[in-house]
Amino acid sequence: MVLHVPRHQLNVCAELNGKKVNIELMFTARPSVREFIDAAEAFMNSELAIRSDLREGPAHHFKVHRISIFDKGLAMWLDLTTGSQLESFSQTYAFQWQGGPFLRCESVQDLPCPMPPTYHAAMPVRPVVVEGR
Repeated sequence: MVLHVPRHQLNVCAELNGKKVNIELMFTARPSVREFIDAAEAFMNSELAIRSDLREGPAHHFKVHRISIFDKGLAMWLDLTTGSQLESFSQTYAFQWQGGPFLRCESVQDLPCPMPPTYHAAMPVRPVVVEGR
């Protein structure tokens, strides 16, 4: 009996304290849009907390306003609307709510390379048992 942990990697980029951060998120299977947003917010909030501790500015709460996903076939950014768009190794960009009297314009240009999160929170990774191996 061999334990096999399936991986579904999705990359999410966002602006944190004025710097773009592109994080690799690992899932056991393709997540729903809600599961993906929840994971992205959790990891970005963890990154913010760590960066705040590293004197990169005050931490604020990261809340997704909308997410765009790069469609490789169309070679363009689209709104993320369904989990079927979340193919393994997809690149996404999470826009935060920019409320208040001053609106900042975030751009999906010049994304840094994806990297593992600084904070490795416990993601729900369940091993799959492959019989006969």
